[in-house]
Parts: sequence; C-alpha cells; structure tokens
Amino acid sequence: MAEWIESLGRPDDHAETVAHHYATAFDYARSTGGDVEPYAERAGTALREAGDRALGLHAFTAAARLYRRALDLSSETDPARGPLLLKLGRSLFRSEGGGEAELLSSLAALRATGDVEGMTEAELFLADLYHTAGKPELYHRHLASATSLASELGATSTKADALVAISADANRSGDYQQSLAVGREALALIEDLGLDELRVRALNVIGWARLETDDERGFADLERSIEIASAAGSPMATRGHANIAHHLRHRGHFKRSLEHLEEAMRLADRFGDVPMGRFLRGILAHNRYRQGRWDDALEAAGSYLEEVGESHHTVWHALGTRGLIRLSRGDDGGIEDSDGSIEAARRSVDPTTLPATLEVRARSLLLAGRHDEAAQAMEEALAILETGIVRPGFDLAHLVVMTVELGGDIQRVLAVARPSRWAEAAHHYFAGDFGRAADIYGETGSRTDEAEARLRSGGALLAAGRRSEGEAEMARALAFYNEVGATYFVRRAEGLLAAAGSEIPA
Repeated sequence: MAEWIESLGRPDDHAETVAHHYATAFDYARSTGGDVEPYAERAGTALREAGDRALGLHAFTAAARLYRRALDLSSETDPARGPLLLKLGRSLFRSEGGGEAELLSSLAALRATGDVEGMTEAELFLADLYHTAGKPELYHRHLASATSLASELGATSTKADALVAISADANRSGDYQQSLAVGREALALIEDLGLDELRVRALNVIGWARLETDDERGFADLERSIEIASAAGSPMATRGHANIAHHLRHRGHFKRSLEHLEEAMRLADRFGDVPMGRFLRGILAHNRYRQGRWDDALEAAGSYLEEVGESHHTVWHALGTRGLIRLSRGDDGGIEDSDGSIEAARRSVDPTTLPATLEVRARSLLLAGRHDEAAQAMEEALAILETGIVRPGFDLAHLVVMTVELGGDIQRVLAVARPSRWAEAAHHYFAGDFGRAADIYGETGSRTDEAEARLRSGGALLAAGRRSEGEAEMARALAFYNEVGATYFVRRAEGLLAAAGSEIPA
C-alpha cells in the first residue's frame, strides 16, 4: 500500500499517509514475530520526511509525534539520530514549551559526529528555551556556546540565525546600537540566502532597536515582518504584532496596542505556538488592569500562573499586577505577590524588565504602608533608568504617582521618560493640573490611571475651596473605584470628601 501511494507522485501531499502505512507494516511484523528489517529503514525515513513536512507547515504537534515515532525506530548509533533529536526538540518547544531533554541529547549526539552546524542550532534553541523559562545563567551559557560555534560557520542559515539571536540579546541588554549593527549584518546575509522566516525575525530585532532609539521607521520594519510572515503562513507574524503592541503601548497609543495584542494572541492560539502564547498571557493581566478590567486581570494572572508556576520570564508581570489589585481591594496578602514579582524580575534574563517591576513594587509597598521601602524601590528603579538601558513609557504613570506621594525629584523622572502621551500626562500631573492628566489617561484608554488622577484632582480642588468642581472629580473617581471594588481608594476618596464637609455620593 505504501509503495502504491508513493507511486502516485506528489510526495509532500502523501508524506504522512506513507509514513503511517510503513509504520503500521513495521508494527505488524514485530507483533507477529516476522522480519522487521525490510520495514524499519523505510518506515523511519518516511516518518522523518512526514515530520519535516509537518514542521514546514508549522504543525508542531504533528511534527513532534512523527519525529518521536521515527526516533523509536532508530538505533543509538544511527548518524541521523542527532538531527532527528534536534527536530523533535524544536517541535516540542513550539508545541509544548518543552523539549529540553531532547535538545540536550541532540547536542551530545551532534557533538559526537562533529556536526558544528547542528550543534549551533541546538545551542540556539536551548538558549531560547532557557530565556523563556526565566533561567538566565543557562540562557547566557548556551547563547555564548552558539556564538562561538557560529564563528566557525560560513554563509549559512544557521550562521544568520545566530546573528539574529545575538542582535536580540543586545536588545534585551539595552545595547541598541550593537543590536542594529549585528541585526543589519544578519539581514544582509539572510537576503543573500533568500530566507523569509529569518528575514521576519531580523526585521523584528532591527525594528525593536530602532524604536528604542526613537527612530519611528522601526514600525515599518515590524509591519513588513508581518506582511512577509502572513504571506508565508508563518507563526512569526505573532511576534510582529506583539512588538508593535509593545511600542504603541509605551508611546501612549494604548487602545491601538490592544488591537495588536489581541491579534498576536489569536495567532499564537491558531498556530499552537505555546512559548509565544505563554508570553502574551503573562503580560495580559497588566493590560487588563490598566484598562480598568480588574476581574479579567485577576483571571488572566491566575490562569497564567497556574500554567507556568514560578519559572517563566513574565511571571513578574502577572504577580506584580495581581498584588496591586489585591492590595487596592484591601487584601494585605497582595504584598506576597509583590514579593514574588520582584524575586522573579531579579532572576530574569532581561535586565530591562527590572525598573518597571520596581515601580509596581513601590506602589504596592505604599499601599501596604511601607513608605521607606517604597522609596528605596523607587530610587533603585531611577538609578537603573538613568543608565539609559530602558526608558519608562507605559510604566511611567507608576513612577509619577510615587514621585508625588514620596516627594521625589520630578526632574529626575522627566529626564528619563521617553517621548509619549504618558510623558505629556506626567508634565501636567507634576504641574498640579491633575484633571488634564486624567483627561490624557482617559484618551489613551487607561481608566485605572485616569481614576487615580481624578482622585488627586478632586482632592486638590476641594483643598482649594472649589467644592463643586472637586466633588465632580471625586464622583468620577468613586464611580470607577466602586465598579472595580478598590476599597483602599474608596476609603481615601470618602475621607477627602468628609474632611471637606462634602456629601459622599450614594
């Protein structure tokens, strides 16, 4: 049957069917005590070819199943075992977020045969896996090994892949000029080789570095990456949407960023890209929190944390958000989430994530009444920001509130902020025009920040004797805080109204 199907031509169309028939023949021969030799090699080859076909179509789960079956038919001395383990590890990483054991085994097998190209590829996938898992020491170890091995390679796709990884690492470290230099070197090689999937990745790292240095042409790079990936039916379009969402968010175009975030999540689900899906679910909670969808934020944080445990590179994001909401709702246990968040951020592969974590940490400590520790957290965040490795955008609102609450240095905060609508709101906030800051926050779509600014605006107006205006602002703040169950802020607003002799809205 398998031979007849092969005779029909179009092997790609029939790869999995052929593999199934050869594997079935092998299983039957083995179960009946027959001679398996005629089937073993052909079944293994057919399964590998079907796995390659599935992997090329980004059907990661099917590819993993086929490669696993082919591996079962191979011997420990089979020279094809190393590449097969590598492909299995790649497929498991994409379909399950796993594959560590298979990739490590592939590395050992490839080393034994002197396959430098395969070893480089295995090291790159292991670096990616450990980055995703939030294990910086292992990430840096395997990336360094990949970099060293890649220096021995000629103009190959694996060499280009390594250059893209090096460029991405420079972005994570805040060295954007280095990222651009290596990224452009990678892109030139990729274009010579005609590698669309790698072109997408290179455009993403170049676009990111450009946008971090205020070169808005980076958006065109990211949009182009989406066009190429979409035309090829590649899951890499997910990354382009996620990166556009990030940079729109940090520029204050929050509503538009959410559209790209939702599309990235849809694509990750469609392609079954587990690592990317987990990353997106990890950052979803804080987006929902800022939107004013606090219950949705808690649900998102809870489901994500249940899925990944404590070892994932965006755990800090979800824990910090959950802690803020719990403390705002009068749940003192929220500080434990904050503790876990800062611990996770300090373990992170990406040093650029620490300032934002410290800013949320400072707000949480303030809500818990631990003012001295809040001031220390804010000082540490500012010290990192002043190195220039990252600039606050979306997270700037946290820093602004803390500066006013703790009597910090306004000019230090404004000096590190990236140009954005968040910075525009910060200028108004620091000038005492809290109502205008609230308007800007509302226009961006951040209802949580708008409510905090309305609360401060109402308090300032009441203190100035402008009771009717102050009461109007307080009413708007209270409407939001009652909606989301933020008892800490409800009590604060009611206390300010009572002190001014105003009635508390029903």
